[in-house]
Amino acid sequence: RLDGIGMLWGTKYDRAWETGYTEAKAYFEAHKTLDVPTTYITASGYKLGRWIANQRAKGKEKLSITKQKRLDAIGMIWEKRDSWEKRYKLAAEYFAEHGNLRVPAKYKAEGVWLNKWLNEQRQVYLGKRAGKRLSEEQVGRLEAVGMTWDVRDSEAWQAQLGEAHAFYRDNGNLDIPAGYVSPTGKRLDLWIARQRKQRREGNLTAEQIAALDALGMVWTITDSWDNGYEHAKVFFAAKGHLAVPANYRCADGYLLGRWIANQRSAHKGLGHHRQLSEERIQSLEAIGMVWQMNRRKKMAPKAARDNFGIAKLPVPGLPIPENPHWNSETIATPI
Repeated sequence: RLDGIGMLWGTKYDRAWETGYTEAKAYFEAHKTLDVPTTYITASGYKLGRWIANQRAKGKEKLSITKQKRLDAIGMIWEKRDSWEKRYKLAAEYFAEHGNLRVPAKYKAEGVWLNKWLNEQRQVYLGKRAGKRLSEEQVGRLEAVGMTWDVRDSEAWQAQLGEAHAFYRDNGNLDIPAGYVSPTGKRLDLWIARQRKQRREGNLTAEQIAALDALGMVWTITDSWDNGYEHAKVFFAAKGHLAVPANYRCADGYLLGRWIANQRSAHKGLGHHRQLSEERIQSLEAIGMVWQMNRRKKMAPKAARDNFGIAKLPVPGLPIPENPHWNSETIATPI
């Protein structure tokens, strides 16, 4: 008797599903396909495109067998062949414009929440989506446009990659002049030098190396002067100056202190060193090169001067204080 007056026995969710199914069936009968655009709304105002997309997102893992069979009977398309390509195209376009895939959570393009899609690709890649996998080709294509699979990757690194991409887009290479400052105030030349060092030490991921390779990164500097200059840039980036001790050796064994001293000699035209070009002078000055250093030391007490054969008579203009304090450290300061 209740059935006769239209009693609905199912849950609210079941009734909502039946409404969507009825609309989907009508669409299939009218168009002979269930390839419904995501934004499609029926004449009655029902958002059928969204309902179909929701069924597809739930997949066969969450829908009952009965519902799957009913949808299959009206031509349900569980995975649209062009959907991945469309979203990949949007990701590639975003990378071309911004130089990275750090897509804001609320960013939407052509109706696609790109940040959500990228996170889904990470989940599939990491094996966290049952029954789904990325092909090697898809993985390679995503990595070519800056995809990082570990969400813990440094955002600062990605931001710098964006700066490098902008330079490459404008110049066609990563041959960055010394002292170059990006429009956002970044010293990109120093960052590139650090990436070479990081790769030598095995601290760059395969994805990071691939991203830089895509921009024409030159990893090995063959010219001996350029090699020294790269080490000098790394030192400057870490210390903020080029007051390099004469015996200073870099972590990789490079004698940077000797190289800096040679550049000063070349600048003065001394010894066998080739005179520096104006371009190299400017490159060194851009990272804080000081051409003439003033070596100062405090006078030793009398006993110490006697032991080391230092003249007992004071040097004119440099009186010896009555109670001097000996400091054996030689301080190098710019004149």
